[in-house]
Amino acid sequence: MDNGIDDVQHFILQCPRHQEVHSDLEKAVIDVWTVSRNEGNLIISVPLLLVPDTDSRLSRPDCLDILTALFEFITR
Repeated sequence: MDNGIDDVQHFILQCPRHQEVHSDLEKAVIDVWTVSRNEGNLIISVPLLLVPDTDSRLSRPDCLDILTALFEFITR
C-alpha cells in the first residue's frame, strides 16, 4: 500500500521500504555533526543532504562526508 508522495523528501527520509538505510544515513550525518563538534540543533533535511555547504557550521570535509553518506544511501 502506497501512502506517501513519491518525491525526494519521501525517498530519502520517509519511505518505509528503505527504513534500514534511512537509519544508516541518519547515523552517518549525526556522526559527522558530532565529530566536528558543531553546536546547535541538527535538522536532517533534504537541503542539508543535497547541499550541505549551505550550512556554515559544516566544514568542506564535513560536507563531503555527508554527500558520501547520501550517495551510499542512494546506491543501496
